[in-house]
Order: sequence, then structure tokens, then C-alpha cells
Amino acid sequence: MAANWSRDNLDIPVEIDRAIDKLVRSILLDYEGSAKTYPTIADPQPYERKIESISNRINSRITEQFEGETSLDLVTIASIRSRDTYQLLTRTLENLAHGIALYDADDRMIFCNERMRSWNAKTAHLYVPGVKFEDLVRANFEADHILDLDVDVETFIQTRLEQHRNPKGPIIQKRSDGLWLELREQKTPDGFTFILNIDITERMLAEQALEKALQEAEAASTAKSQFLAMMSHELRTPLNAILGFSEVLSGQYLGPPGAGMYKEYAKHIHDSGKHLLNLVNDLLDLSAIEAGQKTLTMEHIQCAPLVRECARIVEGQKGDKTLEMDLHFVPDADLTIYGDRRAITQVLLNLLGNASKHVPDNGRIDITSIATEGGVEIAVADNGSGISKDQIASLTDPFRRGVHGAEIADKGWGLGLSITKSLVELHGGTLAIDSDVGAGSTVTVFFPSAPD
Repeated sequence: MAANWSRDNLDIPVEIDRAIDKLVRSILLDYEGSAKTYPTIADPQPYERKIESISNRINSRITEQFEGETSLDLVTIASIRSRDTYQLLTRTLENLAHGIALYDADDRMIFCNERMRSWNAKTAHLYVPGVKFEDLVRANFEADHILDLDVDVETFIQTRLEQHRNPKGPIIQKRSDGLWLELREQKTPDGFTFILNIDITERMLAEQALEKALQEAEAASTAKSQFLAMMSHELRTPLNAILGFSEVLSGQYLGPPGAGMYKEYAKHIHDSGKHLLNLVNDLLDLSAIEAGQKTLTMEHIQCAPLVRECARIVEGQKGDKTLEMDLHFVPDADLTIYGDRRAITQVLLNLLGNASKHVPDNGRIDITSIATEGGVEIAVADNGSGISKDQIASLTDPFRRGVHGAEIADKGWGLGLSITKSLVELHGGTLAIDSDVGAGSTVTVFFPSAPD
């Protein structure tokens, strides 16, 4: 065999280099362990010593194969090269961004890197050569490393062992520490199992964000359709009334002006025009808030007088309905809100008007104002029909109306609570809704009592 190498640079012939690589791979894949070569959990042998043992076997095999064909110097150089190659391999495995582990045909661990241990922090001390794969699966289950498991431990272990013995594709696991891992397993011809764990957290979070964006886009599309349908009704109804009654007046179908039903028709025209004006004002308010163009004139406002005035206004608009309103202030005086008087008035009128629409005849509304840390909470509670809890989250969306019953299903156009919530948040406050079917509803708003 030609020796294309020199003692100075320690070059090894290509043929010998390939043979060494083949031997390394052969020993790693065909490594025949026995009971005495595997440490027990009670007496864990560091995997570095196991690697050294394997490295020594590699050196012996190299010496056996090349002895007699080359000089002793060549065997020594080949042994050094194999040892350095293996050390480079182990250092590379230790510094991988992925977790890796190798199990023998009896499912006992031969090797795992530090990344694998770090992803199983509560059970890292068990990740030593010789430990059985099933014991690690059980320990990780009991340590709650894996989330979203609604099966018992034995069912999970049997399922995981079947996946391990017959790998068919990647396994996705959501971990309790927030990580998402993709587990890939590969069997060797001799029954060894190589496991690769890949951190796919960024990918999963991106997929979740994309799914959320798609859901929001779908919800926006649905809201747009609902808006168009709602506006069609809300605009056409009063406009038809205005056109119809004004045609009767202009055509003097009931005689000269001032006769018959003209006065009542004129009132219908006025009410329809007012309805349209309110709708336009609400749309403009909502548009200004969403565009960030709503300006507030901030001042210190006495809470009690403002609440009483809003209650009187709503009582005057109740029509034929008998309604009881009770006002409570804790403490009785000196409740102060820091905010825009017109905006806070609009919030209170929206809440009280909404409550008055949903209570039955002889209904009751309680308005409670309480001093809290940093501000004032105002709670408006009614004994109306209430709504189901699954509707609460969407009540403050524009053009959403809770299902209360046919008799009030077409009152309002679903902008009140959306505007109310936006105005409260412009003040640095909060809005919360509590309701259930048949139990009435309570809407609580918080306003700061001083500037930030």
C-alpha cells in the first residue's frame, strides 16, 4: 500500500481515512452492549467514559485491521486520527441546537446531548446511559413536561412506545415551559433508535398568529356584511317614512295644510329625521375614536350630580313603561371623576338607556357609584332578561346586539356599547359586563379620579 503521507503533517492516505470512517460508523451502529457495559440508574456512569470506551474499541479495531500492512507509525497516526475524529463528533453533537439521543435494541440509552437534557429539566438527572426509554417517558409524563394530555399515564405510555417502536412520522409536543418540539425517530437496521428533537416554537407561534389573523379577517368580513345589512335597514326605514309622509303633505292628500293627520305625519317626519341624525352622530363618533381624532376636554367632575342628571333624562324617555331607578353613592359625597363631561355623559346615557330598553314593565335599575383606589366605579344593574355568557365578549363589537327577545330585537343599531367602551378607555378606564339569561345584566365602568 502506497504511503502518501509524511511524519511531519500526519496526513493519512485516502484509503486508510475512508476505512477509519467506515470502522467508526460500523462500531457505532453495530455496537454490541452487554448488561455489564451499561450502568444502572443507581450507579450512573458519565457518558464521557462510555465514549472513551467506544473510542478505545475503535483504536483496537484499527490496529487489528492494519497491523502487518503498514508500519507501527501509521497505525499510531490512524489511532490518533480516529480518536480526534470521534472527539470532534461528540463535541459537535453536544453543541447542536437540536436534542438528540441514541438507544440500543433493548431501548436503553447509549447517548444524549445536553440540549435534550435541558428540555427535560425536571428529569434531566435521569438522562444517563443505560436508562430505559419507557422509564423516561413515564418520568416526563409525571413531571408534567407535556401539555394538553387528557389521557391517563398508562394510555399515554403505551401510545408513545408504539410510536417509538414503529416510527411513522414527526410527533408534535406542546411543552409546559412554552416550547413546541417536533420529535423525529429513525430505526437502524440493527434495531437501534435515533431520536431528534427540534425546537419549532417560532414556527408554531407564527402559525397560531396566522390562524388568529385569518379568524380576525373572517370576523371583520362578517362584521362588514352585518354592517351593510344593518345600515340598509336603519337608513331605509326612516327615509321611507320621511318620503312617504312628506309626499302626503306636499300632495295635500288629506286636504289643505293643518287639516286631518298632517300634524301627526309631521311628527313622524321629525322623529325619523332625528333617528337618522343620531345614527350619523354615532357613526361619526365611532369613526373619530377609531381614527384617534377624538379629543377630550379634561376636568374634575362631581360624580353624583352628573349621574342624577343622566338618570332624570332616561326616566323622561321611558315612555309608558313603569321603571324604578335607585341611585347609590359610596361615600355619599366627594366622588370625583377626571374626564370629559360630554363623553362621560354619553357613556352614562348609553348604559342607562340600554338598561331601560331591556327591563320589563315595572322593571328596576340600580346605579351604584363607589370610590375605589385611583378612581370611581359606576355599576348599572338591571333585572332584565339578561344574555348568555358566550355573547358577552362580542357585545362591545360594533353593530353587535345581544339576543334578548323579539320584542326588543330591533331597538338600536348596536353601536352604543362599542362607543361606550372606547370612550371609557380613552379616559384610561375599563368596562366590564356580567350577565346571564334570566338574571339581568350589570355593566361596570371605572374612571380615574386624577390625571396619570
